[in-house]
Amino acid sequence: MQKGKGRSVGEQIKEELREKIAEMQIDEALPSEMKLAEHFGVSRTTVRLALNDLLNEGLLYRVKGSGTYKQAADMLVPGTEILGFTSQLKKLYKDVRLGSVVVEPAALPTSKAHLLGTAAGVKCWRFSRLWLTDGRPFAYGVAYLRKDLLPDFRQEKLHLSLLETLRQEYGQKIVSISNHITARMPDLALQQKLGIAQGQPVLICEAVEENDRGEKLFVDTRYHNAANYVYSVRQVTGK
Repeated sequence: MQKGKGRSVGEQIKEELREKIAEMQIDEALPSEMKLAEHFGVSRTTVRLALNDLLNEGLLYRVKGSGTYKQAADMLVPGTEILGFTSQLKKLYKDVRLGSVVVEPAALPTSKAHLLGTAAGVKCWRFSRLWLTDGRPFAYGVAYLRKDLLPDFRQEKLHLSLLETLRQEYGQKIVSISNHITARMPDLALQQKLGIAQGQPVLICEAVEENDRGEKLFVDTRYHNAANYVYSVRQVTGK
């Protein structure tokens, strides 16, 4: 690759990748780092740094051991309804329930604050629960909801679906969901919650959900047993 005037090689790589990503389908995989390095005539480290920047921009997501894929952009679709994770599970399993439900006031962690565009440590609600499908653990989730937008969030008002709860009990309509997927080895507590064997990975889907007023209302992190994982980056019904 020839270095353009006033631009680094990394910037040129990112510009070309942005153009390529714009032409790709959502969830389509990029070539491997090795192939991209060969294509651009640079090291894999240079390619990896460029991809990391694009991941941080929300253009891509990465699944460990699988590859790097085009991320769905934030969107507002008039006349459609966003389907939550619970609603999708109900299409696949006869018996879907929540267990280990806890709603408690908390301070917003630093790792979640930047996702919601607010300060770390502000008052929020921490909502944790375990999804059970046909009596077995399927996924564990922890949501942090903005207390300034939801001053009264009570466990006794909860429905099976968080999105249904927000719509029916609090007049909040979710119209946009941004998802990021990663994978990691779970700690002992998470192994026990999901009933998975030592050495099995969990897939993590972190969703930032926005209401129809353009407010980032909450961030929800779901931990899935990789053996049971249902790919649900974005679920939208038609008109």
